[in-house]
Amino acid sequence: MAADPGESAAAEDGRPVAAHVVGTWLRGTENWIWDQIRFTRGWRPVVLAKHLEAPERFPGPRVHALSSLSTPAMLASRLVRWRTGVYPFYRRALRREGAALLHAHFGHIGWQAMDLGRELGIPFIVSFYGVDMWQHRDGLPGLRANYARLFAAGAGFIAEGPDARDRLVEIGAPADRVFVHRLGIDPQQWTFHERRPEPGGPLRVLMAARFVEKKGMEDGVEAFCRAAAVEPRLSLTVVGDARAAPDEHRIKARLHETVERHGMTDRVRFLGFIPLAELDELTRTHHLLMHPSVHAAGGDAEGGHPVVLTQAAATGMPLLGTRHCDIPEIVVDGETGWLVPEHDPDAIAAALLDFAAHPERLPEYGRRARALVEAKYDARRETLDAVYGQVMGR
Repeated sequence: MAADPGESAAAEDGRPVAAHVVGTWLRGTENWIWDQIRFTRGWRPVVLAKHLEAPERFPGPRVHALSSLSTPAMLASRLVRWRTGVYPFYRRALRREGAALLHAHFGHIGWQAMDLGRELGIPFIVSFYGVDMWQHRDGLPGLRANYARLFAAGAGFIAEGPDARDRLVEIGAPADRVFVHRLGIDPQQWTFHERRPEPGGPLRVLMAARFVEKKGMEDGVEAFCRAAAVEPRLSLTVVGDARAAPDEHRIKARLHETVERHGMTDRVRFLGFIPLAELDELTRTHHLLMHPSVHAAGGDAEGGHPVVLTQAAATGMPLLGTRHCDIPEIVVDGETGWLVPEHDPDAIAAALLDFAAHPERLPEYGRRARALVEAKYDARRETLDAVYGQVMGR
């Protein structure tokens, strides 16, 4: 339930309070934000959000949502923020909670929240996740200009991996204030099992992503159809869909057109968006996860690597990915799967045929994938406590 800052705050547990600022609490595709929050041990979390979306799925922190206000109060709060840079609703909530640290998720949210941190006199940090550090109508100069004030004032900036860290420095973040914090998962929630296809049996490939250009769905489906024309054992399941944006619906239409053009409608299934539990079930019956991310024409790219790669790796599923952003951190060529250039359907098709020709590699690739997740992406062990401690220590 959303909290009212006029009500009594949650019982103190002796920990300092970290306030997390998001646009919506919380989209189902952003469950990795919840994992970061719920596994942080040394801080009591509260959340500031403009909107609520099924908050019962993400229990724990007290949520202060602007959408809980009456229409007149909402309009008044927006007017004050337009004049001062701060929502008074947020200010009251954080003063009552006794917040010691402000953590904004996504660069544009950080830009909106920095005046709140300054006014309260507490350090604020910002996590970047992809489009927020890649896309601007004026390219790199536009990003640098847009974030100049944020980078000057912020106490820390969080990147998902080393490539993302370098990108933040490139757009102007001070290198000594950029921290790498990988988006981990709870490996215990993902059951490991080896992929051992039956001799001559089906070879099932899975793709799971939103229908946006940077996910490379068009390259993946085109490559699959080319490989499947040669290898009859291959089949493809596509999880994901278009949302409201016209560009996403155009991608969806082109995906279906590609399948029909190649005569593969009986080999490709489109399931749309499904719950995370159903995705877990799908991984049990599939042998390879393919995620061919690309730099989109408009500048968008991944913030690190898609979390679905980590989730699949935790189940022991081999991976096929592109040399894009931090994907090589999880897709290690010849160890956890196949790594190919981006924007190259021929290379993807060749990797799919190599996968089909060498199913004996799958168990070892899967074991190495699971071991990599346990070593570097365990959200219970790799928590935000370390970053928060360094920021507060300064």
